[in-house]
Amino acid sequence: MPRPLHRSAFVTALLLSTASAATAQLLSLDTNFGAGGTTVMSFPSGWWTDWDDRDAHLINQGGAFSNSWVVAGSHRTLIGSNLFHRRGWGFFSDSLSAGTVSGAASEAGPPLSTGGIVQNGSEVSFIGTGAPTASLDSVDVRRTSVDPFAISSSCAGGFQASFSYGPNQRDEVRGAAARSNGRMLAVGSTRLADGQSRGLIAAINFDCSRDSGFGSNGAVLLDVNPFVIAPPPRRVRVNAVASYTNGNGQERIVVAGGVRYGLADTSPGACFLAVLTPSGALDASFDGDGLRLFDAQAPSAPGPTVCDFHTVLPLDDASGRGFVTIADWRRDNSSESGHHLLRWTESGASLPGFNGANVSSVNEHGPSALGRREDGLLITARNYLVTGQSAATLVSTGNLFLVNPATGAAIAGSGGFLPSPAASRQISQIVTASNNRVYVMGTAGPGRFGHNQVVIARFSDGRRTVTVSTLGGGGTVSSSPSGINACGGPGGVCSAGFLPGTSVSLTAIPQPSHRFASWSGGLAGCGTNPLCTFTVSADVSGEALFVATSSVSIARVGQGGVSSDPVGLVCGLTAGSGCSGSFDRDPGFGNQTRFTATPAPGWRFLGRSGDFAGCGSNPVCSQVLNQPGYSATASFEALSENVFANGFEP
Repeated sequence: MPRPLHRSAFVTALLLSTASAATAQLLSLDTNFGAGGTTVMSFPSGWWTDWDDRDAHLINQGGAFSNSWVVAGSHRTLIGSNLFHRRGWGFFSDSLSAGTVSGAASEAGPPLSTGGIVQNGSEVSFIGTGAPTASLDSVDVRRTSVDPFAISSSCAGGFQASFSYGPNQRDEVRGAAARSNGRMLAVGSTRLADGQSRGLIAAINFDCSRDSGFGSNGAVLLDVNPFVIAPPPRRVRVNAVASYTNGNGQERIVVAGGVRYGLADTSPGACFLAVLTPSGALDASFDGDGLRLFDAQAPSAPGPTVCDFHTVLPLDDASGRGFVTIADWRRDNSSESGHHLLRWTESGASLPGFNGANVSSVNEHGPSALGRREDGLLITARNYLVTGQSAATLVSTGNLFLVNPATGAAIAGSGGFLPSPAASRQISQIVTASNNRVYVMGTAGPGRFGHNQVVIARFSDGRRTVTVSTLGGGGTVSSSPSGINACGGPGGVCSAGFLPGTSVSLTAIPQPSHRFASWSGGLAGCGTNPLCTFTVSADVSGEALFVATSSVSIARVGQGGVSSDPVGLVCGLTAGSGCSGSFDRDPGFGNQTRFTATPAPGWRFLGRSGDFAGCGSNPVCSQVLNQPGYSATASFEALSENVFANGFEP
């Protein structure tokens, strides 16, 4: 009996159960974004998204526009006998305070879809399925600048370039990614004349021409056929792609998707991961032949299994280099469906703790989403349909989980984010940003065929931001626990996030010839204590004031004292070598500090030398202190006594 090679063992451990530890890191809606944490891009009524497709995409423009985001989506509607598609896009910023995406634009035609968006410098490329003629589908690339209505001419043929790669010239795009030097990748499937399909991996240059150095004229048609004898018809599709650098410093392309054995929807299938070289050849260093299958066998219920990988992320952390993805599988003709979170090393070995299962009895599910947060934690999202069949009750829930990338254990979770509990919903993509923020996007609308909205939600990890700045330029501030480091100095870090309930100590460290004066703003309660300790409960922003100082050192000859106004230096009348003091340096206003010399009984003041020599024999010496240090000498001599010739007083 034919069977797939590289069949992975099924592990029954429940992987994504919510853990009780680190509950302070629960993902929560960031209400500073949009309308209560979300924003929406709407399409006309009567348009809907496909439940099994990735119909929403989000990307940060990066560089000078790193606070700006581009959102794109695909919707469709039935017009006469043709299925028409609408492709739309819009822009928003990190500081968005509106409930809708601004600058939205769209176009319609048979068919148009967005398989992904790629950032190229200051421009954004939309890569999807196009329709150059009524009978042909193609890989379609369109580019726009930061102005969504500006048309750039950097692509071959101007604003648009379309290519057909398969023998039947019927191509579908399901994902896209950027490579180095502005090059791009588009993945999906190409249909053969007999109804079979092969995975499509297309490489495109920055000018939107074919990359002739990849595959055959810019494309690889991937066949996944693990059967030794009697190979059945196959439907292969690639859903996700990423470009990365392997441990030897070489570029590699990793793709993920699914294969069905047979042409019917009920045919069994498996998920697959493939690694290719820059020329498009399979990299045999991964799993021996460049291709790894995961056959998601359910623990119960008869019937064929269908499986897909919809996302793939290259990882390089303390657990090693490799790939992480999610297998979405279901049993046809049953209520059983589930997910596997998988991680492999760069050679294709399974990482312990992963490849577990989370099984849920639901009638249908959409593809899972996967992202990696700034702190290295993985974020997963799952979609399920409730079994109700009316438009008002057919709903899905989207649960987010933080997952340890080394062990596969869940750390914390969050509830769904889309606006209406009566809306049919699907999470399409997870994109991470600075300060551990997470953008989650999906589609929503009333009923299964009412998805005419793309919804973006922003989550925070519960951390509160502590920000400190230094005034006066004469010192630094650091925190314990670490996060704020040498703020005020070269390369210093002045802002950090801490979980609520954390005790944070800020230490102000003055530089030479400076002193710490006080805290102000949100830290004013710490007064003049250079160690400021508080418990984090909300965002905190404050300042540390440092003041430049002048040191004054006075040596004494004879018996006498020196005092200052303002107080800072006191030399007693008894004999001594000298004394010193510190004074706030004059900021340029000409303020004077007065030094007064007082002789001991039987002594008189002679004068000063050194930095204060200009005051001569005047017991009162006024100086403007505008240098880091001063050194002077105050001299006293004993008064003469009357002595008679016989040596005795009269």
